[in-house]
Amino acid sequence: MHGTQCGNLQNYLQGLKQEWAKTIYLSVKRSVEDVLVEIGWPFISTNQPLENVKRTTDDGYKKFQSLMKILALLNNEVDPDSDCICGLPSSISGLRLPMRHLTKPLKKRFENHFSGNRQTNDLSRPELYLTQVLDWCKRPCEFLSEWVQPVFDSINIDSKEEFTRALYGLVVVKLSHDLPLLYEDDYLFGHCIDEIIAFERELRLSVHNQPSVHETLTGERTLEKWLSTEKKYAIEKMDTLLSSDTAWISTSDVEFDGATVLYFTEVAEKFTKTILAMTDRYNVLPQVEHRLQFLDLQLELLKEFRIRMLQMKNEFEDQPL
Repeated sequence: MHGTQCGNLQNYLQGLKQEWAKTIYLSVKRSVEDVLVEIGWPFISTNQPLENVKRTTDDGYKKFQSLMKILALLNNEVDPDSDCICGLPSSISGLRLPMRHLTKPLKKRFENHFSGNRQTNDLSRPELYLTQVLDWCKRPCEFLSEWVQPVFDSINIDSKEEFTRALYGLVVVKLSHDLPLLYEDDYLFGHCIDEIIAFERELRLSVHNQPSVHETLTGERTLEKWLSTEKKYAIEKMDTLLSSDTAWISTSDVEFDGATVLYFTEVAEKFTKTILAMTDRYNVLPQVEHRLQFLDLQLELLKEFRIRMLQMKNEFEDQPL
């Protein structure tokens, strides 16, 4: 009917198509839920190896794959808003129907364990849910490759990356809720930042084109808090190092130009490590403008360190031994 002037007929056929797609989807949706239970997905409550489970439920897996293919075909025809994770950045939203349904049981488990009054919903221990998501990302690789990727090949999507994006969505929503609650506690806020960075680095080892939670970390209020926390702890570290009895003891020496030997004191070496550790943390941010804010902070701290050193030098000169 494309290219014709039968506008009313086109609209009728389009509406009929959408209505049938919705009817088929509702039927397939129920079947998918049943087959996921049948094959024991998501394989996190059993000690039985995945390869053994797969052999004993081969028919179930074939049925699962057939239903995934139908969902892939329906992806552009239905709009199952209720299955979405709301409030996600563009890099994580837009999951395909098959993956939405595949990760729905994990989303339910995540919300059950890490929300409300659950003991595992502990603001002081973000590593609990980050470690859980890491484990979920790694466990089903074989299953995704054999039974899900053939479906995703038809739409040129990497199932492992799509699966990881879905689980990242859980982390993003959780962080968006938890980080503002940590603004008044510098220690817990700093600990959460450290755990997030460790989480991203660990996952990067297994998923190369992974999404990132940087959009959560670089919100105006959160980034401002991160910068102030870095500054606070760097100043405290500087004070501790300069007041140490061993501050001026040489810890290492380096030959320069084959003749001059440069001696590094404890205070210089340890403060340099503090600055480099900060660089290591903020280097996960992809946006140059965000990294430049931390660089400005580092320059400010180095200037402050230099001023402190000059003050101490002047004091020593005014009060010789």
